[in-house]
Amino acid sequence: MSIAYDSIWGFKEDILELRKKFVEELSAHTSQPLGIPLHRYVGKLTVDTAKFMFSGRNKDTNKPFELTISLEKIVEIHLGWDDVLRRWKDTRAWYRPLRVTFKENEENKILYIYAKKPNAIRYGPENKKLYKLLEEGPKHADTDS
Repeated sequence: MSIAYDSIWGFKEDILELRKKFVEELSAHTSQPLGIPLHRYVGKLTVDTAKFMFSGRNKDTNKPFELTISLEKIVEIHLGWDDVLRRWKDTRAWYRPLRVTFKENEENKILYIYAKKPNAIRYGPENKKLYKLLEEGPKHADTDS
């Protein structure tokens, strides 16, 4: 069993690059607290008992993007802002980002995620549920609590 969300996401490098772009930074900052936080990709996030699967597109180039992260490769999860994705400047102030650090080719990669139920208006309300699923472990990923 799996759970699917609409989602926006970006890697640490994406967020840092987007912060340098005046229009992106201005849009993320001035649209608070209801705007869309900095992100590179938009699409679907599917979670099951073994993995996170991202399927979508790069919002700037429209190129398809897919990524699968095995839950056993996740080394750290964090729900909240940090010095990369900052509250009130880069992100929606009400919904905390989900930061997932995972191993890829012996290197740590950091991904920032905002999830919502399909057809919902705002990205982010499902982040707390995703955090709890990851915190409790993969065996709980097939429940909809």
